[in-house]
Amino acid sequence: MKRKIIFFDIEGGHGGSSRSLYYTLCNLSLDKFKITVVCKKNSWIKKKYKKIGIDCKIFKELPCFSSLKGLINNILLTFHFIFIVWPRFYFKRNNYIKLIEQHDIIHLNQISLVFFGLWIKSVFPKKVITMHIRTMPYNNFFSWVKIYFSKKICDKFIFISKQDKAYMCKIIKNNLKGKVIVNPPPDWKLKRKNYNNKISIASLSNYDFERGTDRIIEVASKISKELRDKFVFHMIGDYKIRNRFKYLLSDKNNLKIYAKEMGVKKMFKFYGHKQFPERILNKCQYLIKLTRENNAWGRDIIESMYLGLGIITIGRQNHLIKDNFNGYLFKTYDKEKISKYISSLYKNNNLISYHQKNSKNQSSRIYNKKKLSKRFEDFWLSI
Repeated sequence: MKRKIIFFDIEGGHGGSSRSLYYTLCNLSLDKFKITVVCKKNSWIKKKYKKIGIDCKIFKELPCFSSLKGLINNILLTFHFIFIVWPRFYFKRNNYIKLIEQHDIIHLNQISLVFFGLWIKSVFPKKVITMHIRTMPYNNFFSWVKIYFSKKICDKFIFISKQDKAYMCKIIKNNLKGKVIVNPPPDWKLKRKNYNNKISIASLSNYDFERGTDRIIEVASKISKELRDKFVFHMIGDYKIRNRFKYLLSDKNNLKIYAKEMGVKKMFKFYGHKQFPERILNKCQYLIKLTRENNAWGRDIIESMYLGLGIITIGRQNHLIKDNFNGYLFKTYDKEKISKYISSLYKNNNLISYHQKNSKNQSSRIYNKKKLSKRFEDFWLSI
């Protein structure tokens, strides 16, 4: 008998965790599973799911809660969740009940759905709940609450890296039951495009303070004026902060404006969210990710390595990137130092080729689609 699983996803194709879920489900056997996906946002991904025989529904009231940096920010967000987000969902809860009762397993694709999961457990106490841990939240009380209740309601977790699991266990000071299964690679079949005379560097992140996308502009401003016309930064993803609270609280809420203020507007191309980012990535030599969190192993890194891009990022440890092997891994953010290393890439084609070749080989070694598919299938069949 097929296992009936319903997957809840807040991004709906508008972020890395959503794309990772799609590539995970692409490789699951529909002979073993009956799958339904519920997205908070409507997008191109609904048609993609339909093509592979998976039903995708759009429920815009899906309630999510993210912990932020700073006590005031979290208090404001909590009030917004309690008095606006939750009532909006609760009014439509019967639609969710009808759908959930048809399935054996509920999978929450992000930890921000934890309070939605609590509600599911109160209505369906015997339903199996699993959750993906894809991010490292701020180490504060609000994150502790989310992890604590996630542990209470979830039968098992999937962690995308050992570092994610260790970090979450450290916050809650307890073990979390689950498996470490890395995100699957995409299924793109692309040939590398020829470059122009400029060094093309991509960023594949929706703008958010934690993701550090604004730092790319700071680094670009430190490149000498004589070399600035030799580089172009391709910014793929939202260039405005979408979250209302974060937008109001940030003094850099629009990257286009910030690039102009920093005098480097001509060095940047802003695309907004793109359905097919690979078409731009495929023309670039490097991906840059200057995250404020130690988590440079997400969807953007995986897809870039798959295409053979070198990686420029920050972190203390990383199972994907080795410094000066398949790019640069800086221990801390130093805009002067990073700009110096980027500047040195100009007319250094041998080094660029070396980084790219190693990145592609590293990707092929780590991301075996058949093995990953088997691990995901075993995870849900074992529950």
